[in-house]
Amino acid sequence: MANRKPIPTIRVVVTHAHAIVRHGLIAALETRPDIAVTDGGESEDPIALLRRVRPDIVIAQYDGALLDGARLIKAIDRHGLAARVILIAEGWEGETLYRAFREGAAGFLTYRDPVAAIVAAVERAANPGASRYQDPHAVLQDYLRHHTVGLYGKHDRQTLTRPLLTMREIEVLRYAARGYSIRETSRHLRMSVPTVKNHRHSIYSKLGVANAAAAVSRAWSYGYIP
Repeated sequence: MANRKPIPTIRVVVTHAHAIVRHGLIAALETRPDIAVTDGGESEDPIALLRRVRPDIVIAQYDGALLDGARLIKAIDRHGLAARVILIAEGWEGETLYRAFREGAAGFLTYRDPVAAIVAAVERAANPGASRYQDPHAVLQDYLRHHTVGLYGKHDRQTLTRPLLTMREIEVLRYAARGYSIRETSRHLRMSVPTVKNHRHSIYSKLGVANAAAAVSRAWSYGYIP
């Protein structure tokens, strides 16, 4: 009888400040025999843990207290470790997602993702043929193409080419669409008048327009305004 080949194992360390989230991720990954999971706990020294375990993948909280994923990516690079980092957060905005991949994330998850999506993200990131770092522009375009309706309540007419507005800029823009003045927007959003002006100028620059009316029209075509 021929010897069976050993099942290839993907080593994963799961870190998160909240034990219930950590244990849920571990339980999801342990459904697969090809994935070996280590509970990263709330280690004060995550790099020492990674040196010991030598994982292929680390799942880290994007905005955690001790184990912030963005800082962890930089530390992994600085110490010459090979682990790829998948970030998890409550949800992702376009700007935040772009920043995460620019910093070197290998994947992203939300707390609402089903088991299949969690496993798929790990297997995709651990694929030996996959690039360690992904192009943040490509990641963002793909995300917007599939999530435009959920984010902005609009179909994605020009998703692939639209400029990237921050969520704060979108809020300011939507008040402009309702006909609110800068001062009225300032009062409703509890921003200073100069801050609202700065947001408007940034919007005009990104959309390539000169005034609020043109910005609203252009933003509607991009799906930013429902």
